[in-house]
Amino acid sequence: MSYILNPSISWRNEGETVTLELPFFGVSMSGTGYLRDVCDRFSRGPRSAAEVNVDEEVVATLANAFVLLREEDAAALRYGLLTRPDPPLGTAVGVSGLRSLQPNQTVLFDAPVQTNHGLAASVAFGGRRVREHLSALMAGGCNDDILMDLDLQRQAHRSAIPLMDAGEIVVLPEIETPTAAGKRVSYLVDVVASKGCRPLALGGDHSITYYIVDSLRKSHTSFNVVQFDAHHDLYTSASPTGWFPEHINHANVFRHVLDMAEVRCVTQIGLRDIFRGAPRRLTPTDYANSKLHSIPCRAAIRNEPNEVFSFLDRNVPVYISFDVDVLEGGDNGGTGTPVIGGLPYWSAFELMSFLFEHYSVVGIDFVEIGSQRLGSGSFAGFAARMIMLLLFMTGPTEPLSGYEGSSDPPRN
Repeated sequence: MSYILNPSISWRNEGETVTLELPFFGVSMSGTGYLRDVCDRFSRGPRSAAEVNVDEEVVATLANAFVLLREEDAAALRYGLLTRPDPPLGTAVGVSGLRSLQPNQTVLFDAPVQTNHGLAASVAFGGRRVREHLSALMAGGCNDDILMDLDLQRQAHRSAIPLMDAGEIVVLPEIETPTAAGKRVSYLVDVVASKGCRPLALGGDHSITYYIVDSLRKSHTSFNVVQFDAHHDLYTSASPTGWFPEHINHANVFRHVLDMAEVRCVTQIGLRDIFRGAPRRLTPTDYANSKLHSIPCRAAIRNEPNEVFSFLDRNVPVYISFDVDVLEGGDNGGTGTPVIGGLPYWSAFELMSFLFEHYSVVGIDFVEIGSQRLGSGSFAGFAARMIMLLLFMTGPTEPLSGYEGSSDPPRN
């Protein structure tokens, strides 16, 4: 494997001690002149450990600290990977802490990518709005360490919730195309999934789903994708109107997901209204293998969750991609491409809770959330509520104590 020296390194000499710093990565490392010598050997272009006569363990240590970058990752990581969350939700895990993740943790990150600017509302920083709502939900009550979910009749210790906050993916639209940010998403998901953890992404637009699902293929040889959406996102157009011409965008992302061999099927929930133009040209193989399932919005509302997902094998893991325009009430700036109608709150709640209860969820994203601040009943508020639902249903909880909920009205 070939590596190059991270171009953002700065050096400081203090007597016989040399210190390197990587401000984009939050890394500081001190050593002798040998540290500087090793780094210099990789400064002349891609080299392997053998080519520069450096021990493999030394190279691995420097690579884990992002001092050395794999040749294929260098372009994406030269400006950094993540900015630190402020404040963090759950436990902050910086770039250098990603290698210390433990299995079954959920790793939260924002991906403020937007491939089309001709929208009803900007969606680049919708994740920041979700964070505001999630912070309020996790603030606790009288006993600050206890969180109660009255819908589930369960409680959890906030300190025990396995949520790790990685921060926000670096996005530089002034000097890069969205693909560069997408590669950072891929790199992060590679690390998260390799540790047996679940990526939880906040968009940004739907294009980020491609990079997440593509990376999950390395850790999961077979899984299904459930797409909540008002739109099919199967267009063949490779270039949206807006930023830069891109191969992947929010309107064609699932055309590419369908082509991934490890994805057994894509189930679309909530499609509705009238669209112009033909979607992806589906091959006979797609139909023969039942790789694409579409549940219109009316059917998703009318049927019970076990009927909606009756064909979805419970022994196969699922990745959930939730475009908030699937919900009703999107004409107030809550999403970029609103469509009349949509799933009511409780229909969406029951569908999501069914998936969390009966399937192994290997990852999830919430995308197309409007960047402006709206109330607690906004789409950002819904995403925050679903994140708490996921954490309660997949983390350590116990029955409520000290609060008796009842489904029956009180009798006089």
